[in-house]
Amino acid sequence: MIFLFATWFFSILAVIGSILNVKKINTCFIIWTICNIFWLIYDLINHEFARSILDLVNLATSTWGIFAWFKEDVEK
Repeated sequence: MIFLFATWFFSILAVIGSILNVKKINTCFIIWTICNIFWLIYDLINHEFARSILDLVNLATSTWGIFAWFKEDVEK
């Protein structure tokens, strides 16, 4: 039951991250990173290993986005 709530919560949170990205708000990468950590753990628990690889790549790119975008803000 808890995973049912969590999957909906993190799905909605990921959509919010996408909206923030469109609006060029760099907080989107923090939200995506949190969501990607959840989905990676969730998929590993459920033995969805192919999906876990995707989650890992998404986690890497969202983390990269944090450093790239926040670095731009500091340089401005």
